Amino acid sequence: MKILQIIPTLDRSGAEKQMTLLACGLAKEEFEVGVCALTRGGPYADDLRNAGIPLTVIGKRRKFSPAAYRRLKSAIRAFRPDIVHTWIFAANAYGRAAAAACGVPKIVCGERCVDPWKERWHLAVDRALAKKTDAIAAKLAAEGIGRGTVVATLLPRCKWMPVVAIAILKTGASYHPLDPSYPPERLNFTVRDSDAAL
Repeated sequence: MKILQIIPTLDRSGAEKQMTLLACGLAKEEFEVGVCALTRGGPYADDLRNAGIPLTVIGKRRKFSPAAYRRLKSAIRAFRPDIVHTWIFAANAYGRAAAAACGVPKIVCGERCVDPWKERWHLAVDRALAKKTDAIAAKLAAEGIGRGTVVATLLPRCKWMPVVAIAILKTGASYHPLDPSYPPERLNFTVRDSDAAL
């Protein structure tokens, strides 16, 4: 399984350390891991290189950078991951959008908190995503979805896919995406086989 980790930098900080430990600690015989740093490398780059993990620095210089977004999509297409895992605000925003645009089947986003010290637009995006995620999770919980259940989702690739996936995971349930292009009989078999509750 190929996993691409996307993070803003590789500075010595908490999320960067956790991402590096995860990337270096995954079993090499089961996982092929790559890392994209949006703005720059940093001290953890050496740890990744020593572990044989490929690193791409995108070189994003502005808060809004269409060129960096295109470079990130190119890096995702080149790596062809099964999972994209994003860390921290900029990587969550750019990484989710780029991964969805590239058709990555699974996107994991680390939403840690809504920090009041952020700029207003950061805070607005964080709060909007958190509210959407919490609202979907509450509706699922009201339907009895929680730990030990599977939720099958049939959505076209869109910006809301990661929000729905995170909401399902917040309930403690497992997320099982379905491809709308599959024939109905295959979709029905997949849902029955997964024992999806919803």
